[in-house]
Amino acid sequence: MSLRCDEIGNMLRFTVITLWLMLAVPAIANELAIQFKVPTTRPLAGQLQIDAHVERYGPLPSTLPAHFSDDAKVSADAIRRLQKDDAYQRLRGTEPVTRPMTLDVAENGSTKCDIPKPGIYAIGATAIDAQPDHRGEPIIGRTVYVFSIDPKAPATQPIAVHIPARPYLHIADAAPDISATTIDGKTFRLSAFHGQWTVVSFWATWCAPCVEELPKLQSIHKKLPHVAFVSMSFDGEAADVRKFLDQNHYDWPQVFLGPMQKSKAAEQWGVQVVPAIFLVDPNGNISGSYVSIEDLAKLLGNVPG
Repeated sequence: MSLRCDEIGNMLRFTVITLWLMLAVPAIANELAIQFKVPTTRPLAGQLQIDAHVERYGPLPSTLPAHFSDDAKVSADAIRRLQKDDAYQRLRGTEPVTRPMTLDVAENGSTKCDIPKPGIYAIGATAIDAQPDHRGEPIIGRTVYVFSIDPKAPATQPIAVHIPARPYLHIADAAPDISATTIDGKTFRLSAFHGQWTVVSFWATWCAPCVEELPKLQSIHKKLPHVAFVSMSFDGEAADVRKFLDQNHYDWPQVFLGPMQKSKAAEQWGVQVVPAIFLVDPNGNISGSYVSIEDLAKLLGNVPG
């Protein structure tokens, strides 16, 4: 069966147009399914919220760094190390980092996002207990998940992002011991206060609500001399705390812990924000967690003298 010239011409035109569309029209974005996994050990007071975003770090290099050879969950420190890497800086010179894309995460932790082109991406996620207390919305955990999209292997498999838990102290939990140094250079151990009621206050001189709370704490302290008070500072420099205390005198132990992000005590106690006040009973167990000044006064009103 022979083809007429006009039929052959139509076929050629169709082929040329198809090839032109394939080359000229951008590739359809990959729809990437993401499932966030949250800690099951942390009882939730209300609906779980996950704040998350995706950010493109740059095009895919010909040779990936070792920790990008597969999908990998990395820490924020690893991201910062990557940013200092020469290869990463070359990526930035080729194509700037994109703005983060905010994700709409369902109650079950699932979401989807469009990945428009191959490259290195990072998912930042924060799990939040959405039922507010007087502190606001306590953060359960955070994570950064870095992955790569290869043009030869488009993202069709869903990504599971696990958000690790940060401790959240509840009533009757054992209070983690803290070993540190006071502002006046003395060795400090929180366990030395076992046998008496102890107020543990995490604060910082740069925190205006913390500074406003201190006179109220002092007023309670003067009324209850049988209750021990301890303040834990998350300042960057001990000199900042010394200067503040030279101008404002508080006659209970003042402990310097350094920046919150690097503090072991902050991690063990699950402190996300300051001020954060805890009440510890004589057995060394938590009797009040993230209590307000008003609630602290009520709790201490029932403490025997």
